[in-house]
Amino acid sequence: MTPPNRVFVCAGPDCKVIRFRWHSSQSKWLLLFVLCSPIALGIGWNGLLASHYAQAILAILDSCFLYVALAGWLNSSTVTLTVDQLSARHGPFPWPGNLILPAKSIRSLEVADHYVQDENSERLTYRLMVTKTDGDKIRLISAFDKGDHDAAEYIRQTRAEWMGIGGSVSKP
Repeated sequence: MTPPNRVFVCAGPDCKVIRFRWHSSQSKWLLLFVLCSPIALGIGWNGLLASHYAQAILAILDSCFLYVALAGWLNSSTVTLTVDQLSARHGPFPWPGNLILPAKSIRSLEVADHYVQDENSERLTYRLMVTKTDGDKIRLISAFDKGDHDAAEYIRQTRAEWMGIGGSVSKP
């Protein structure tokens, strides 16, 4: 089976790695917003931002938005399987959700629908979830947009085959 766009596979005898490039479309718009903001352009809105206090607050907000935009555009999630463990790392920009699990503690993998609520709408995304042998569910990767269902399912299926475990399929 051929990996979908933005999914890269490296399988060796001792280590199997799958990497998913995030490249979210929302990050492009957020980056455009940051670059066009008054602080990025060095101007204020007719004296509205004349106060250094207001400019400092907007500079901090711009920095946070820029970090999220760059992470969404440049980051990848890398899932590594060795003989005794499954690990997930997100980078190069640090991002929460890195984990290491003993391979024997994993019962199944599944692709789960996740809805992100905005002010006026809902947006469908997908999460790759791990079900442990004790029944706990842990999020492995959550960076899949609506158009990434095939990538999420490919990663789930490939990991399940490599680990010799089950999993459930979510329909897009």
